Amino acid sequence: MKQSPEQHNADLLTGCPPERPGTPNMNTSRSKMVSFRLSPEEYQYYRHACASVGVRSLSELAREAIHQLVGMRQDNAPLDNQVIYLRDRLRFLSREVEGLAGRLDDKHDDALVPAPRDVV
Repeated sequence: MKQSPEQHNADLLTGCPPERPGTPNMNTSRSKMVSFRLSPEEYQYYRHACASVGVRSLSELAREAIHQLVGMRQDNAPLDNQVIYLRDRLRFLSREVEGLAGRLDDKHDDALVPAPRDVV
């Protein structure tokens, strides 16, 4: 079942992840555990990140990050649109820089040619 971006954002805020094929929902107990170490600074940073994105725990944040990283998210359209926008913007800016560089080269070449002098 595909979710709208609004529903996905609402799910993130309420702590209910979008349904994913082959993954349990919040009402199903999870029996497998994965652990990794964090520095105290990393731990604090990720705890604050939980609050800012609206998830209840570091486990939930890590689970969502893993799903996004390995492409299990069903709704990648907003991210795809952002990537396309950034790619197009980068191309535009690249053309602008090339145009400015060409103008600078033209002015530089003009500066190298001596101006005609009046002969008295």
